[in-house]
Amino acid sequence: MNLSLPYGAHACHLFRNNLEQKDVLLPLCRKGLENNEFCSLTVAPETVDDWAIELQAYGIDVQGEQDRGALLLKAIAAPTADFRPVRQGGELWRIVQAMLERFGAGRLLREQPWQPGLALTVEDLCHFELTKDLLFKDTHVRSVCQYDLRNHPPQSIHTALRTHPLVILDGTLRENPFFDGPAILAREPNAFSSNADADDVAQMLASLR
Repeated sequence: MNLSLPYGAHACHLFRNNLEQKDVLLPLCRKGLENNEFCSLTVAPETVDDWAIELQAYGIDVQGEQDRGALLLKAIAAPTADFRPVRQGGELWRIVQAMLERFGAGRLLREQPWQPGLALTVEDLCHFELTKDLLFKDTHVRSVCQYDLRNHPPQSIHTALRTHPLVILDGTLRENPFFDGPAILAREPNAFSSNADADDVAQMLASLR
């Protein structure tokens, strides 16, 4: 699968099974490394070793890419009690800026967690996703946030659709008609929450097909 993500892209990938996830994530990672881009892959703690094996099987020299600093494969960190989306965005930007100085371009591929202890509140998730959208716009960064449709609650999927200009569904990249970033920021923090239910999300996903 070859998805042509433009520079500055901030996309949510909505997947239903592990195969759909790998079909998007693995090519994006390999293409970035082939282009001498920095690639950061953040996944659930218990799957880090599994992803290393998947990347290696897909033709990526995992150890070699890690040794030269082009590949960062890491576990999702639990948010701290004093988590602040804007401050976290600033910390992320400092890391990315250092990588851009070395590699010129980067890809941030992050599995958005849903498990208790790792997942953000819907409000913090909304604020953080919009912060990233502002951070990486007009840069040489491509960012893909992965959401598992089997596990995320409707409010989380609704938030993903509200905060990403691009969406990947069924292997297709498209403009996201539900992106509402400017309007949310204009009414912050009152617009960070979501009351969506399963039927609301099902209708949104159906309209994207």
